[in-house]
Amino acid sequence: MWAGSLIVLIAGGCATSTHKASPLWDATSPAEREPAEDRVNIWPLLYWEDPVLSVLWPFYTRSDQGHALIPFYERTHDDRRTRFGTIHPNMVPVLADFDGGRDRWRVLNVVHDRKNERFRVYPIYFENYSANNPSRFILPVYYGDNR
Repeated sequence: MWAGSLIVLIAGGCATSTHKASPLWDATSPAEREPAEDRVNIWPLLYWEDPVLSVLWPFYTRSDQGHALIPFYERTHDDRRTRFGTIHPNMVPVLADFDGGRDRWRVLNVVHDRKNERFRVYPIYFENYSANNPSRFILPVYYGDNR
């Protein structure tokens, strides 16, 4: 059980750009790299080469694209996204997802999407508050079409 969980955590840490703080991520040739004295490499315990840092990789990493403490927290700068309970970047975060780039947030089963003008509490309450299609649905007894 614990070995399988550890494998999932490590595999999840390998797949996101915030985790490029690893000697395995570097795509430059050895001639283009910084001199060895500008780098600390006792990977996976510690790896540092400006601007990337990893401590006990993949559990804590920091780079110019974001930082993460897996499986608790992940922040990416390019799309202004913060995720809590992240196990793998292609999976929905367990606890919360704040997506500043798309103006949407989710905490557990509560979702608010300002761009599409929607609010949801799955599976009980659904509301569209857009001007062209306002509606409300509460399971199992109420449907309101406000047109």
